[in-house]
Amino acid sequence: MQQLGGDILNTEAHLFDSPVATRWHGISRGATRGHQLFIGQNPLSMSQVPPDNSPTEAVNMASVNYYLNAHFQKRPGLKIEDLEGKNTFTALLENSPGIHRFRWAMRFDPSEEHKKEFRKQQEIVFSQLKKGMDKDQIRVLDKLYTEFKSAQTPEELNAIREKLIENFRNLAPRRRFFGVPLQGLEALPGTYRLTLTANGKVYTHYLSIRKDPLLRE
Repeated sequence: MQQLGGDILNTEAHLFDSPVATRWHGISRGATRGHQLFIGQNPLSMSQVPPDNSPTEAVNMASVNYYLNAHFQKRPGLKIEDLEGKNTFTALLENSPGIHRFRWAMRFDPSEEHKKEFRKQQEIVFSQLKKGMDKDQIRVLDKLYTEFKSAQTPEELNAIREKLIENFRNLAPRRRFFGVPLQGLEALPGTYRLTLTANGKVYTHYLSIRKDPLLRE
């Protein structure tokens, strides 16, 4: 709201200055919990995970704020990339008049090599699961395999993996049998270019990510 002025309200779209994002780490700060445990809420830039089920590493978010003065024919697009243009993240944004906030998990889109390796990994999972299954289980597995072959996006591919875990967790012969989700590289501390495309016009800004200030050198 501090950046919102008359000139901005008269434009079709605007990409606001982004606050510095922090890549927090899920590490012990050296304290003990004691008998009367009090745990405050994580910053809004982090996923809200119950303390008794916290991940070993924090999931961080960077905020990208933008303004639209109308509903456009096509949804606005956002591209986040490193300054060399080697790693990119793309997303379609909310398309309605007003101020919006998009939260980026500070991770780039998976490369084609990542997708290829993930598909290879999941093919092995399907093949090994089928051994020793009854007819009903095979019917469910075959349906999921058909969905897997037609899946294209990381979200679709990861959804199939989650369904495999949900349906056949008890058949897994070892830990981590289902592999890891399909995801791209993490965005390390540094400066990144933001590009908003709305109604045929392009708006550019920059986002800074800092390392955890509580992390010991």
